Amino acid sequence: MNEASMSQKIENISIEKLVLWTENPRDPIDPTATDQEVINRAITDNESKWQLEKLAKEMGEYYDYSELPTVVYHDKKPVVYDGNRRIVLGKIKHNLVSVKDFNINIPEFPRSIPCNVCSKDIALKKCL
Repeated sequence: MNEASMSQKIENISIEKLVLWTENPRDPIDPTATDQEVINRAITDNESKWQLEKLAKEMGEYYDYSELPTVVYHDKKPVVYDGNRRIVLGKIKHNLVSVKDFNINIPEFPRSIPCNVCSKDIALKKCL
């Protein structure tokens, strides 16, 4: 086994506990922003960076477990480095955030999902 495979593990994490990455290269935002602020930005999506409706359609009828979100723990908080758009949809689906006038058909989505938990170095290699 190489070092990368030893420093990764699969862990089921509630989407309620998952924290959206504010420094996401897709659309960096203030590092102190809350999940609600990140989601507000994603649903207004003036520059078509998030494309949540397109992602929801591509997902089909249900959440597909074949692409695991990449998560790094920061002070016991599981931060999503890769997979933010899917987690945004899950948080909206389960009413974990407030969205007004945002009506898209979100597929079935579990409340807890397997995540690839790894070091920040590994996560950044995957995301950048």
